[in-house]
Amino acid sequence: MIDTANSVPGLVVEVYAVADGKAVMLGDNKVALPPRVLSTLSSGAASIVTYTDDVRQQAAGFAALRDLDGTLVGIVACRLANQLSLLSHVHRLELFLALSAIAGFISLLVALSLSALISRPLTQLNRGLLRVRDGDFKTRVAETGGGELTALAIGFNRMAAQLEAMRQREALVRRREQLATLGEAAAVLAHEIRNPLGIIKTSSQVLRMKSSLPPEGERMVGFVLDEVERIDHLVYELLDYARPRTLDWQPVDVNAELVGVLAFAAPDLERRGIRVTREMAEQDCIIQADAAQLHQVFLNIVLNAMDAMPKGGELTCCVQREADMVTVTITDTGPGIDPAVRDRLFEPFVTTKPRGTGLGLARVRHILEQHGGTVACESVVGEGTAFTLRLPQQAPGMGGGA
Repeated sequence: MIDTANSVPGLVVEVYAVADGKAVMLGDNKVALPPRVLSTLSSGAASIVTYTDDVRQQAAGFAALRDLDGTLVGIVACRLANQLSLLSHVHRLELFLALSAIAGFISLLVALSLSALISRPLTQLNRGLLRVRDGDFKTRVAETGGGELTALAIGFNRMAAQLEAMRQREALVRRREQLATLGEAAAVLAHEIRNPLGIIKTSSQVLRMKSSLPPEGERMVGFVLDEVERIDHLVYELLDYARPRTLDWQPVDVNAELVGVLAFAAPDLERRGIRVTREMAEQDCIIQADAAQLHQVFLNIVLNAMDAMPKGGELTCCVQREADMVTVTITDTGPGIDPAVRDRLFEPFVTTKPRGTGLGLARVRHILEQHGGTVACESVVGEGTAFTLRLPQQAPGMGGGA
């Protein structure tokens, strides 16, 4: 580049007029001719070459113009232009260093871009592996990066999905094992508790009928009968949850079943000042199910919502049809559920009620699993709770026992 700029320099041609021993340049710039050039050419020389004093020793040539008598009448001057290309003033070492710095900077930018392009997916994969290691099998990573990185992300997501499915199957197997153990224990408890419980109940009732008890004694007998009734109800719920049950499959209208439950609970809802909003699906919502068990599921959730709103509130029941699934959402405006309890809400004997057994929602999940459906709970403390039930239109392959 430097050689190219130097090989095509600018050429300046100037003409001086000579008269009375003086030389004046023709044109706008009145620049005097160097005295040595004028004296040399006046003495008869045809031309002369002079050099500048700078490092590059630029040359200037001067030629005499004479008339027919040989008298000097003008001088023609030729020299290189003073304003050369900028590159001609750049030394090769300086240019090399400048180009090296630019190339290094560009290389650094490219390296950083490639590093970010490769390391970002790897960082996400590493974080995903750490979460999976900690038991969060719902973790998924973005399938980006291109080529092998995308294939690796896809493989990771499939692995996490398979692990999640395996954990769900293991949890289902553990629940069934627990139910089997609980069923055996419930049968023994029912036999050992209900017999003496029946004697206590009968004796208390006979004592109340045949004896004239003082008010304090009457109150104590009432306490005994109430507690006997509560224990009997607990044993019944335990047996109902643990023992195998064959479902009676038949077409069930989800809309009609939920409306029937709300009609049954209407007096208590009105007494507590709870407003009911119904959003029923317009299309057909008939599924294969056990009507009695489905009634029990809806009733349990509605009763829980009523207990969460003792001073009134709003209960919203929504039914929607989604392809081959029917979704039922029951929402209350109660105080919500503590997140620490919400994660274990469907486990047996977990309850937020002072006198609850903790088997109602466990029974709800068990019934829905028998129907091939699912139940989920979303709750915000201070705002309310929503239970979402999803039921398939067709019955699962096996009718279900515990």
